[in-house]
Amino acid sequence: MASPVDLSRIHRVIRHYAARGLSFFYVCNHHEEVFTLCNRAVLMEDGKILKSLRSDQMNNDLMRRFPQGFVHSMNKGAAGEAVYKRADGKPVLEVHRLVQESIQNLK
Repeated sequence: MASPVDLSRIHRVIRHYAARGLSFFYVCNHHEEVFTLCNRAVLMEDGKILKSLRSDQMNNDLMRRFPQGFVHSMNKGAAGEAVYKRADGKPVLEVHRLVQESIQNLK
């Protein structure tokens, strides 16, 4: 799990490359974080899109319309890493053997 300092650095890198035309797929569980970083967002629950948002729609008033759908349990995996699971116990996202020069041992 990334610390607040790590997130700040990640966000700077994303903004740097987004300004040069690259797109990113950013997944998180806090709408406030997405709203400050992204110009589009999709609200999902159990793999289904509930709402697609443009930047002018991303606000807390809209989020109050979706009160219960965005709380999911966070469990600890075998090595202590955070594992987000749906209500049915299935993982939200799994990544295996992702390799990149600056990424080591991502699970």
